[in-house]
Amino acid sequence: MQNERLYHLEDFWNNGHHSRHWIDNETGRDMGEAIYVPFHKEYCERLKLRKDLQEELKLLINKKFTNKESGIDSNFSARSIGKLGSDKAVNKSVLNGYTTQEHFEAAMQIKQLYESSDFIARFSDDRNDPNVIAMNRFQIAIILSTGKKAFAYITTKEVKFHGNRTYTIELLSSPYQKK
Repeated sequence: MQNERLYHLEDFWNNGHHSRHWIDNETGRDMGEAIYVPFHKEYCERLKLRKDLQEELKLLINKKFTNKESGIDSNFSARSIGKLGSDKAVNKSVLNGYTTQEHFEAAMQIKQLYESSDFIARFSDDRNDPNVIAMNRFQIAIILSTGKKAFAYITTKEVKFHGNRTYTIELLSSPYQKK
């Protein structure tokens, strides 16, 4: 019984945001959001992968992507590249069972993934920023080079002065369930 796990991870969705929480097996109590901290070797690897991402996607800066299903345009910027490769985005994918490399593999394909993805829903901004009109969510099933199946969950942020901007990507093992 010593090796029995006291907690397990559960997925939560709130206003289109995905998070994973530790749940106490005995009481069912939510112990809080799971946080992932990369080891030094992985952190150094992320620096290289971010540099590669920036190099690969720099030709897309100031381009507009159009989602085929919804017709929603999304502007791509240098800031979009930063968000795609941010620790917050990568950590979410890693907590969902994917590697740092798999996250960056999907991020490198952002244009094709966004254009071919399914529109999920439009959500309000949970930070109540007066400049944000809405957050748009999209998803697409993909098979990574490792052979793993994933759902790329893509977010765009619609703002008053700059239109809809490509915001971030997260890899999920199961799709967001439309309600």
